[in-house]
Amino acid sequence: MILGLIAAGGYRVTGLSDSLSTWLMVPVLLLAAFHEEIIVRGYLMRNLLESAGPFWALLLSSVVFWLFHGLNPAAWSSPLVPLNLFLAGILLGLAYLASGDLWFPTFVHYAWNAMQGVVLELPISGVETDGVVDLERTGDLPVWLTGGAFGFEASILSTASEVVLCVVFYLWWRRGRGVVQSVAG
Repeated sequence: MILGLIAAGGYRVTGLSDSLSTWLMVPVLLLAAFHEEIIVRGYLMRNLLESAGPFWALLLSSVVFWLFHGLNPAAWSSPLVPLNLFLAGILLGLAYLASGDLWFPTFVHYAWNAMQGVVLELPISGVETDGVVDLERTGDLPVWLTGGAFGFEASILSTASEVVLCVVFYLWWRRGRGVVQSVAG
């Protein structure tokens, strides 16, 4: 999708970077994803699954996930930001339900952030990074398409990709693969 935005003129590649701060983002983003997943999916969602069932566990843990990011820079710059953060919570919750373990949603969370912040120089939830491929918004496409200051996570394209992944993970979970399904069933 980012390649499409580059081709459409929404971003331009301004260079390549090989800075130490870029590579230090690798373990930092891994620890951040693991930390958030332990709290939101590993503790909160797991307890809600046992007490309230999968619907409420997904809903409430996704609201908490969204609120965790509510003080980030540009978090209220667009109505798409809270929607996409909430959808990311649903997506990661469904990844947890489908896989039956915490490692899969942690990897999905990490890969999403690393692609934006380490590979591409896009803000991660509003936080500026120094990626390998230096990108600059051109202003030639609307913010609802490029994501603006919050990054790709504030784009309608992010919304679309999250919805598709939510459907995929939901279908995987409903097929009965996830260990968590026996608790949530």
